Amino acid sequence: MCGSGDLALLLAPRRPNHDLKSGFLLLTEPKRRSPLSIGAVVDLAFEAYWADLRFYFALAIAAFAFQAAIGLPLGNVPGAEWWLEAANLATDAFVAGCVSVGVAARLRDEPLPPRAILARVARRWWAIVFVDLIVWLIRLLTFGFVFGGLEATGYYTLVLPTLVLWGSLLCADVIASIDDETPLPALPGLALVRSVVLSLNRRNLGRVTILSVITVPAVMLSMVLDDVFKMHGVPLHTFWSSIPLDALLVGPYQALFAVFYLDLLKRA
Repeated sequence: MCGSGDLALLLAPRRPNHDLKSGFLLLTEPKRRSPLSIGAVVDLAFEAYWADLRFYFALAIAAFAFQAAIGLPLGNVPGAEWWLEAANLATDAFVAGCVSVGVAARLRDEPLPPRAILARVARRWWAIVFVDLIVWLIRLLTFGFVFGGLEATGYYTLVLPTLVLWGSLLCADVIASIDDETPLPALPGLALVRSVVLSLNRRNLGRVTILSVITVPAVMLSMVLDDVFKMHGVPLHTFWSSIPLDALLVGPYQALFAVFYLDLLKRA
């Protein structure tokens, strides 16, 4: 799937660490045809996330506390996992929206205060949740194609196409968070379509696949932790193996997806 051009993206030298504002010029310059390297995307996402780290860390703590307030009292009662899944989906959507808005504002060199970010995301939270619900359902239905046994993965022939499909949806909630032109009722559908169309462009397939692969270790770590906790009899092992990790990682991953989408826009 990845040609020599995509390999060069991985091997490209990292940008020197310099002033944050000058780094953002990469995405405020006139439209260009050459993409940012994966290394440059990671660097820029890290810088933008770090600039508002206190706010994003507070969001992560609040997200964990909210899900703990729902998941821990429910314990192992029947149906508890679905309540926890719903809480996780809604919480992740809000955090993803805040990080997307904050990072996009930083990249435009127009940083927003936390109150403005929260107010903006609150108005379109439902749209982000709807987009994330569709993405979650798609990943649920295709999860076995990547993490299943030999037959489920078609003897591994389904792994790469599935990762490409997942990668094509990574920008959907970014679009739902920052798009200012689309009417809100049409925003979820347009966000999903635009994410797929931009991502599956032949020039972007390799980079989309790489980003999708980057998300796999977090999923695998959660699965490993769940097995370990279950083996050692940890109460509520499903909660402790996934929710704390998710609260910490959803923000940094979202910053990465936001920078990637904005880079796609510069070359659209």
